[in-house]
Amino acid sequence: MGHQKRNLVLLLFISLVLFMALIANATIAMRNRQGEPPLLTNPIPEPPEVFSVDPDPTTVPLPKSLTEAEALTLALELDLNTVSRVDSLSDEALAASATVTLYENRVEADKSLGLQTWYASEIEVDAGEVWVITFPGAVKMATGPGTQLGQDTRTYDGISYKFSSRTGQLLGVTTGPPVTAGE
Repeated sequence: MGHQKRNLVLLLFISLVLFMALIANATIAMRNRQGEPPLLTNPIPEPPEVFSVDPDPTTVPLPKSLTEAEALTLALELDLNTVSRVDSLSDEALAASATVTLYENRVEADKSLGLQTWYASEIEVDAGEVWVITFPGAVKMATGPGTQLGQDTRTYDGISYKFSSRTGQLLGVTTGPPVTAGE
């Protein structure tokens, strides 16, 4: 008889738990029918914000912005190691023929070179204002990792270098249109 009593108590306990669960479900169903939101004990968290609304620069700026003369000097040094010129020019003649322009951002600088680009706001903030230095004249350019000067047989009409005024970093090199096809 002891087992029967314990089984009966266990059956009553299980019945009570099921009855309470049915009441809870009925309460939730009534709330839903009445337009009230159900009670959640563990609400779903909001997803984290993926994009920043007001980006801050992620690079370290120069103590002072790159000047026109400094941008021209950087471009001349890079040009010396990047291209070979069809007509040899002295550094002074090359500097005198250069066009140096400061643009508000990378997109505006690219537009001046005939490029259509878009950059994430944090990339634009990192670059700040952009110097574009364009050297006219026919050039042959090294094209890619491990390529040595003179391996590219195409000739281009001029070359432009872009530098960040804020950091002094090279942002890009763009040649003019090809004048001759490669051999």
